[in-house]
Amino acid sequence: MDIEDVVKRLQQWASAVAGGWRGKFLGLPRHCTYLEFAIKATGESGPAIPERDWLTDRLVRKLGETEPELRLVIEWAYLGTGMSNERAAAVGISKATYFRRLNKAHHAMLALYESEE
Repeated sequence: MDIEDVVKRLQQWASAVAGGWRGKFLGLPRHCTYLEFAIKATGESGPAIPERDWLTDRLVRKLGETEPELRLVIEWAYLGTGMSNERAAAVGISKATYFRRLNKAHHAMLALYESEE
């Protein structure tokens, strides 16, 4: 696994969060993660939630436990709207800091994925 794989998994996770599966999900409420929302929406955590996206969501939440600023950048980068300068402003940091944190977040996610294998 490398950074490109991490980016692809985060994109897939974000697509699933935004679009949902089989019409069961409406999107990601700001107050909870995809995983929490999926269970509330369906009452189940079975095969309707692809395992890879389930893992990604769990790892994003795990990252947020130790480095919440990195989780915030990942959520804005993959779930937010607008251009990168608008996303940086929404997070309350400069565009350069936004990209530094996003790079750091990608590497942290890579380490988390590798620890799961």
